[in-house]
Order: sequence, then structure tokens, then C-alpha cells
Amino acid sequence: MGASSWRHYTPYQKDPEAALQELRQRVFEAGEYSMGFGGFAPQNFGESQLDRLLSVADTLGPMGQSIRRLVNAVKTGDFSGLSPEERTQAEQMKESMGMLAGLTGGVGVDPDEKPETIEELLELVAEDGTHSILDIERTAVRKEFGAAVPLPAGDVKRFFGTDRPDHATVESKWDAVAEPLERWEACYVTIWKDGEPQEYAFIGCSGD
Repeated sequence: MGASSWRHYTPYQKDPEAALQELRQRVFEAGEYSMGFGGFAPQNFGESQLDRLLSVADTLGPMGQSIRRLVNAVKTGDFSGLSPEERTQAEQMKESMGMLAGLTGGVGVDPDEKPETIEELLELVAEDGTHSILDIERTAVRKEFGAAVPLPAGDVKRFFGTDRPDHATVESKWDAVAEPLERWEACYVTIWKDGEPQEYAFIGCSGD
């Protein structure tokens, strides 16, 4: 699938290492990571997409009834009322939704298989990575594999046009910061509001 560029925001505190570890725990608990298919997928991605399909089906008349049967079959696992053609379509839908969920608790995934700790997750995904901040284990002063370093002041000014960027500015230009990063590299930027540090933006690249 290739590597993914990503960014995460977390409240500012004086110790960026503590901020990073709190952020990693929050992302892990929310299931906002991949377990092998690459890319970002929240824990309930599959279910939310199926519910969205049901909402659309309600507006499509007879065609919507067919979609509703397929979606309900996927959600319940009961294909008994489907025609052979519909059964094939439902099986394909279930497989696709499971892949899109990134195996993080979505359709067709046993919740008991979800790792209980970040360390267990990282061991499970190995070189595939999680495509998230979970792949970055610590902060550092200079670039290191698996570490987040402060974006140099000159680069902050160059990328954002100011040495005190606000959230909207960072959000609009974070991808330019991520572009030159190698896999399993990350940096962090202090975000300002009303003259005070408000957040950290952790920006990185990881996964395979």
C-alpha cells in the first residue's frame, strides 16, 4: 500500500514527550490506526459506512430496497433471504468493508482480536506499521527512526509564513511539511492562539 503521511493534534504542555505519549494513548484507545491494509481508518469505519448506505437507500425507491437487503445481510450475517446474485454481492460488500475498516474493529472483525496495548499492536503490524502517530515511539533532538523532532524555527517560518502559526495555518499546510519526511520520521510544531501556545501538531510519515 505504501507509506502514509498523517498529522495529529494534542493540547500543548511544556514537556513534548509527555504530550506525545498522551496523544499516542488517545489514538490507540480511539482505534484510529491501520492493522495491515494501509491508510487511516477509524475503529467504527465499516459500521458507519453501512449506516450511511442505509440512509441513501431510503431515498432510492425500489432500488433502495435491494440495497437495504444487502446492507442488512452484511450487518447481521444472515444471507438466507438473498438470491444467489445478491448473496455474491453481499459477500463482496462484507469483504470490502472489512478491508476498509483496516481490521480495527469494523465489520467482520472479532473485537477480541484487537490488541490490548500499543506494544502488542506494534509487534503485530511489524514493518507494515499503523500509518499513525503510534509508529513514533519518542521525541528526540535530531532526526531518528521512530522519533519526533521539533521542526526547526527556520522551517516553521518557511512553511507557515510566521514563527507562531495558528491551527488553521498548520492544517492548511501540514502536507508540505510531511512531504520530505522519510518513513518512520516525524516532527512537531507548536500552534499558537492569542499569543499563547495552544497545541502541538505532530506530523509524520509511516507504514508500508
